[in-house]
Amino acid sequence: MAKDKKAKAAEKKARTAAKSSKKAAKKEKKVTNKRRPGDDSDSDDQDIDAILEEYKLKQAQHMAIAETICPPPPVRANSILMPHPTNSKELFLFGGEIYTGTPPVAKFFNDLYVYHTEVPSCST
Repeated sequence: MAKDKKAKAAEKKARTAAKSSKKAAKKEKKVTNKRRPGDDSDSDDQDIDAILEEYKLKQAQHMAIAETICPPPPVRANSILMPHPTNSKELFLFGGEIYTGTPPVAKFFNDLYVYHTEVPSCST
């Protein structure tokens, strides 16, 4: 009888090991079926430093301020003319509108001019 118990215990261990290996094989098969040929997680690895550097350059180009000398602004009404808060030698002119009389009846401006009082010139 002792041999029978040992044999049954060994058979039971073998069966559970076979079942668990079978489950693992099914699980692996399911995972491989879900993957697509071009869907490899390692292929998504990109150099994060290069991506951040590219983003930094794009932001610098987007946020760059270019000041260009231009002719005086066209005639307009309802614009805002105010002094520069820190530089007393500059005036800001923003926005405004002009009545044309023909459709479209009014033209609205959304631009900013900086007038330099020392050297009478405008820049945008």
